[in-house]
Amino acid sequence: MISRQVEATAASVSAGLAALGPFFGAEFHDGSALPEASWRSMGELLENPEVLNQRVAFVRGSLAERAGLAVDAIEPRVAASVAHLGLLARLTAPLFALALVHRRAMAIGLRDLRWRPLEGTAFDVSIPVDLLAASDVPATTMLDGDAVTEVGEAFSRFGISRQILSGNAASALAGAATALSLTRTDLAESARAMLAGLLTHPTLRDAARLEPSGTLRRRSCCLIYRAAPGANGALCGDCVLVPRRDQRLAELLGPQSPAAIRLTKP
Repeated sequence: MISRQVEATAASVSAGLAALGPFFGAEFHDGSALPEASWRSMGELLENPEVLNQRVAFVRGSLAERAGLAVDAIEPRVAASVAHLGLLARLTAPLFALALVHRRAMAIGLRDLRWRPLEGTAFDVSIPVDLLAASDVPATTMLDGDAVTEVGEAFSRFGISRQILSGNAASALAGAATALSLTRTDLAESARAMLAGLLTHPTLRDAARLEPSGTLRRRSCCLIYRAAPGANGALCGDCVLVPRRDQRLAELLGPQSPAAIRLTKP
């Protein structure tokens, strides 16, 4: 049972997270108690294949509608990769903020977390209240648990490579760093430094790197460009394919073209 003091702390921290933006919002729960009412354990992503099947089917349909294609034209692994990235973005954002803003982090597994699932990524997340007692620990502790790895394992049955899965995790954390920096400009440098530290964790090693400009550069592609007519859609800004695309454009423009110089500038 959670004490009133801990409840008050949890409510205060939860309000602070919500103020950072909807992706950072989170509630807290007593991990020793069963989930209440509409809350469910995120462990169901590992235990019930239909939960992921439904999420991937929803994303596949959404991608098809946006591209003006038949659902069958969207490869299942493409939809699964996009669903994986979206789910991780929602899951890791509050953990990132807790580590950076509140200096709270702990090793968390997927079964420790709870959610109110929705088809999109705006679902509610609840974190074990024990995390609030884990103060002044390295931010990388948030990756010491199995949550990120377990989400990847759950999605791997759709044919997504380990490199893409770890790249998606890096992108999700970079997105959290960027979004938090926009809301808390005073923490922008700290957010970039924390992201750099997280990228050295074994879970993300070789997944991505930070360029001198501070931009994340993945070593893989999330595959969303394939969810377009001719599998020739736009690339994400952190995609491994961007430098290759820019180099090809520069070659077409000519080496002395101002646009080509901008494209190939480190």
